[in-house]
Amino acid sequence: MFIVSSLLTGCWDSAELNKLAFVTALGFDKAGDDIVLTAQVLNPRAIAAQKPINEAPVIVYTEKGKSAIEIIRRMSTRTPRRLKGTHMQSIIFGEEFAENGISEVVDFLLRHYQTSPDLYFAIAQGTTASNVLTNLSKLENIPSAEINSALEISSKVWAATKSTKLLELADLMSGNEKCPVIPGINISKEPPAKSMDDMKTAIDDPINFDKNGVIKKDRLVGWLNEDESKGYNYINGNVQNTVGYVDSKETGRVTMFSRITKKTTKIIFSDNKPSVAVNINMSGTIENISSGFDITKQENLNILEKLSEEKIKKLCEKSIAKAKDLKCDIFGFGNEIHISNPEYWRTVESTWNDSGFIDLPVTITVKFKIVGTDSIGKSILSEEK
Repeated sequence: MFIVSSLLTGCWDSAELNKLAFVTALGFDKAGDDIVLTAQVLNPRAIAAQKPINEAPVIVYTEKGKSAIEIIRRMSTRTPRRLKGTHMQSIIFGEEFAENGISEVVDFLLRHYQTSPDLYFAIAQGTTASNVLTNLSKLENIPSAEINSALEISSKVWAATKSTKLLELADLMSGNEKCPVIPGINISKEPPAKSMDDMKTAIDDPINFDKNGVIKKDRLVGWLNEDESKGYNYINGNVQNTVGYVDSKETGRVTMFSRITKKTTKIIFSDNKPSVAVNINMSGTIENISSGFDITKQENLNILEKLSEEKIKKLCEKSIAKAKDLKCDIFGFGNEIHISNPEYWRTVESTWNDSGFIDLPVTITVKFKIVGTDSIGKSILSEEK
């Protein structure tokens, strides 16, 4: 009887749903020496309502303090329910906060038992995390769901975007082999929309992704623009598929759907000095032609392939130049050298980003193959002969 009764004690730390408030996103901003934490919490009355009501689906709480856990506990004095982080989806850093260091927050998230390793991160570009989290979106009831969905989808279909999750971010911050890159997020509508009626007057969704923030150690040191972000993702092999175009007097504008089929990085040592050779193989299909350029001829397809190779190579070179300017190896070349020659890596590890990476020769080779023209062959503007 005693043995059986010990198995029927139930959950000692259980809590009723009607006493919990589920946090969907946290935002971190700076105010002097204090942290300003913004918590986006589900509004159960708006979500459970059978009929539309003029209430936001989330409630936002803001509190100030010295550490994240202290602030969250202090918020309990203002909320009728206990804050729960098991459904948290996004972490937003204000730009000023990111410039002053994010390691304390990442450490807190790793230690806290309620957080998920699938958390997405973003940096509020030119604004605060609070402004981002107090904006509503047009397609999703919950702004954090909008952020997550946009990040996940754009990472798959647009070469300039790369999502970053908790464990990946923590792993990159703990070493010198590769600097983390976190997506930038901005808002096109200020002050933020606070009701669904307010959102109806907005032409576009106010929340959008633009640029990518580069983190050195734990601080934001600069931004990659769209072209530089594309180059970064091509070199890292992050592009699942994307759309791009080539444009010349001979071909007009030709838009192609493309993807990386193979990417290799090779470390070459000469006189005990490394260099890097990056080879990118891509395939694509023609999606749109703005002129009568005849794509049924192989020699014309060769021209398009050559133009595509040159354009992608330039994007990669722009990204490398920007990374060297920021003194941040965002491509993981240091990690490749570490694997290839551990003894050499030990001599340059401590100064890699500040000197070794800057002087590293990098050669980019791109091979682009057109494998189809989609549903039709010739352009409708082609002249029959």
